[in-house]
Amino acid sequence: MWKVGRKAGIRIDSPVKVRVRYGEVDRRGYCFHVHYLHYFELARSEWLRRLWKPYKALEESDIALVVTEARRQYRRPAFYNDELEASVFYSEWGPSRINFVYEIRRAGEEAILCDGSTRLCFMNHAGRPIRIPLELKTILDDIARK
Repeated sequence: MWKVGRKAGIRIDSPVKVRVRYGEVDRRGYCFHVHYLHYFELARSEWLRRLWKPYKALEESDIALVVTEARRQYRRPAFYNDELEASVFYSEWGPSRINFVYEIRRAGEEAILCDGSTRLCFMNHAGRPIRIPLELKTILDDIARK
């Protein structure tokens, strides 16, 4: 197993921005908890696109990234029409998996609204685990050496 601490992990050049839509809030105007997982996915998808290739290209190569674990901690609420910034870092990877750490903030603010992590497994379309693609592993190894 190869490990890279969160601070040494790869963060995308800039956080992904997303605005809380009306359909994503409860009666009090708070962003409903499940939507933070969507924001995590947006950040992770953009991380892969900028670092390596888009999800669509993975799927066309018979590679699926399946979430096997997801954790969230809510610290402060987001509200309807807030502009949020979702940041993502990889924290470690192994033969067939990769872990990510996320932070969601209101745009322009330092306070974390929600943070969390996910573990994803590389699988083929038959649902069997496969090794992390060599091209991605090489990129991660190069960064870990820096």
